[in-house]
Formats: sequence, C-alpha cells, structure tokens
Amino acid sequence: RVDSCMGTDNGTHARVIPLSAGQLLKLTFALLIGAFFLRITPGVTFRDARSAALRTSEAMAAGRSLPDLSQHRTALQQSQQSQEYETPALNERWQEAAEEAQPEKCPDLKLSNKPPKVVYSVLTGQRHHHTRVLAVQQTWARHIGDGAALAFYSDEAEEAVPTVKLEPPANERIYSAGAWRNFPALMHLHDHRPKFGCFDWVFFIDDDTFVYPRNLEALLSRFDARESWYLGLYHTARVDLEWTDPDARVAYAHGGAGYILSYEALRRIRPFLDKCHEDWVAWAGDLRVGKCLNLHAGLVVTDVDGLHTEPPAYYRWVDAATVSAQPGLRQFATADNGFMPVTFHHLQAEVLFELERAHLVVHTDAEGHVWEWDFSALMFREFGFASPKEDEGSGGRIIPAKTRWRYLFGFRVDALEKPGVVGVSHAKWTPVFDKGAQ
Repeated sequence: RVDSCMGTDNGTHARVIPLSAGQLLKLTFALLIGAFFLRITPGVTFRDARSAALRTSEAMAAGRSLPDLSQHRTALQQSQQSQEYETPALNERWQEAAEEAQPEKCPDLKLSNKPPKVVYSVLTGQRHHHTRVLAVQQTWARHIGDGAALAFYSDEAEEAVPTVKLEPPANERIYSAGAWRNFPALMHLHDHRPKFGCFDWVFFIDDDTFVYPRNLEALLSRFDARESWYLGLYHTARVDLEWTDPDARVAYAHGGAGYILSYEALRRIRPFLDKCHEDWVAWAGDLRVGKCLNLHAGLVVTDVDGLHTEPPAYYRWVDAATVSAQPGLRQFATADNGFMPVTFHHLQAEVLFELERAHLVVHTDAEGHVWEWDFSALMFREFGFASPKEDEGSGGRIIPAKTRWRYLFGFRVDALEKPGVVGVSHAKWTPVFDKGAQ
C-alpha cells in the first residue's frame, strides 16, 4: 500500500518521478528490503520528516519545548526493600509536602492508549552546545512524539540552542563534571510541568547518548505513570570510588544509559530535592538521584532492558536468554525476542549521525516533501543465513555451506566459520562488515 501510505496532507498520493539508473537501483533495493521487513514486523512506520524537522527547529528557535518485563533483584535491592518505608507517618509527610510544592495544575493522569508523554531531559555543558547538542537536535530528537517535550540543561543559558541554566550548590566539590545538574533539573521540570506538555514521564540522558524514542515509548507502555516508578539500568558505585563511603552503598540507575521517573515519583520526591541538592556534593549525579529517591521516597531502581552504557560495537550480540540472565551492567546485548535497544552511551557526535542514518530510508517526492521510513524497531535484530552451493559433479546435489552468516540489522554482518547454531550465545562470530567501526 505504498500509494496510500505515502499520501500527503491534502490526501493526494505520491507521484512517480524520473530517476537515473543508479537512483532507481538504490531505491528499488531499499523498497524491497523495507517491504520484506514491513511484512514480517508490526509497528514499522514512516512519517513526513520535513514537517517534523521544521516543527522541531521552529520550537527550538523560539525557546519552546516540543509538544513480561523482568525485574532483577539483587541482595542489595532486597535489603533496601525490607526497610520499613511505607509507614503511615511517612506517607502523610509525602502527601503534605507534595501539596505544598504543587505547581500550576495539569490534568490528572489517566490510563490512555496514546503513546506515553515523555520529557526528554538532556544534561549538557556550554562547551558542547554546538557539537553534541547540535548532533542530538539533528538526529534522534527529530523523532520524539508529538506529545513529547525536549529540554537541554546546562551550566550556561544560550537562546540559540536553547538551554536552561542551572546553578550548583555552594559547596559543590566536582563542578566541572556536571554531576550537580540532576537535582535542579528535576526541580525545574516539576515546577514547570505545564510548559512541558504535562508529561507523564521524565527521561534523563547525557548529550553523548543516542535514543530510539519509539522503542522508549514501547518500554514505557508496560508501566502505569500514576504509580511511582524509578526505571533504569541497575548499577552500584565503583568499589574504588564512592563505595568507600558507606552512605553511597545504594542501588541506582546508570545516568549515561538513561534513567526514567514517572511523574508520580517526581511529585513524591520534589519536597526533598532542595535538601538532596545541598547534602550530596561529592558523588556521581546518578548516584545522588538514586540515594535521594531511596532515602526520602523508598524507591528502588527497577532494572529494565534496552538501556546501554556503551556504543553498539562494545557489546557481544547474543540471544535474549543470555541477556536476561545478566542483570545490570553487562557485556552482552540483544534485539531478539521482544528486546529493543533504547539507548547507547559514550558516542562521538558523528556516531549519532551514523546511528540515525542506519535505521532510516529517505525519499524526496516531486513536490519536495521528504519522506522517511523508520526501521528503528528492527535495529540490531539478528537475521541468520547461509550460502549453500550446487555440486556440479554430483548431478545437482546441494553442498551445505561451510560459512554461516548473520545480519544485525543496520549495524553489522558477521561470519561463523565453525559449526554452531545461529544466534546462540556460545557462537564465535567474526565481523566482516562493522558499520560502527567505519
């Protein structure tokens, strides 16, 4: 149904336009691949990219914001959960303090079939405004939903970006690393919620993180924002750093991979954010947030899949069972059996553009509209194949292929020289084409 899917806003269909032989070959190949995966995979969509990009740039220029889960529990988590947080006195204190701090009203949260309303909160610094921030704006930020919002929090305000300037506590000990920015950013989001579309969820990431917004929305659709949720990649302090401080021995969500708070969790913790901002000035920012949530709201991080602390090439891509057996930080990754990568961290600006191009097929029609086919739901999915050949001396008998291959969608082609089952964790794959290394 290419004719109806590519209709323009006024109801007309895309027209056939002249193409050179080279352009025709490239477009034909892209459409064949796209049609195959559209047929076998639900949820692959495309959109009018020009209008989305224009809407994004206009809002940014004006300084406006854009409109089966497995829960892993370690002994540390269990010990934290066993503490008696849910006492009547504490619940009463939460309620009274939250009412005092309530900002301008938004409608009550309700269950909805619409995509989750997320505010994407990017922590950055002035030195990255025209490199990393620009890369974010021109890549994954273009694909956030219509009901979503985008905010850049920095140590300096700059209208051209735009950014929101934050202030560190007077006794901050690691200013240059930006660890102090989490608490004032959380306070700003809570206190200005109507200006950010009355969001349901807060998603914090670094400016060197790539996000697949559609995959994040699919992840959040499993949760109820009316409940207090603290989601992320389970992590604890390094034994040679903060772990030496007994107060820092708490589980928290890794900030570079991204952490998520429901609005209800943010509402409950807001009365204590000022104190947390002043009290903890020598730890990593994500650890400070985890400590504050645990101490004052009794929240323990719920480990979720799809958030990654490193670039794609860092990981060994395996089957879903292997990843499920490895809670928290791991060297394994997968996109099989319902797993969908949501973030990758520690990326150079040019790698953000590489990941952006890897899941998009772009076409400009005769009227100048740019259409994008978004295959992010397929990214890194494994497709195994082999290349048997015919034995000419045996009457057409097919000889089994010596080499087996797998294609990690949009990323890499691997070869398996030794016998084994395609996709299992013990298989030894050798990259023959690695997009992440180009």
